[in-house]
Amino acid sequence: MRFLVRIDPAGKVVTAKVVLSSGHPSLDASALEAVRKWLFAPGSPEDLIVPVIFRLE
Repeated sequence: MRFLVRIDPAGKVVTAKVVLSSGHPSLDASALEAVRKWLFAPGSPEDLIVPVIFRLE
């Protein structure tokens, strides 16, 4: 799955949305919740497409 993430100059996620779903709404929602808590390096590009890969063990 992939997310479009908008980041402020301090590296904090301002918005995030699913651009490529896993096909499972509950998995997408959990990943989206986690992505919204991420911090990026200050000065990162304003908009990023980030992949999220789940591995079940």
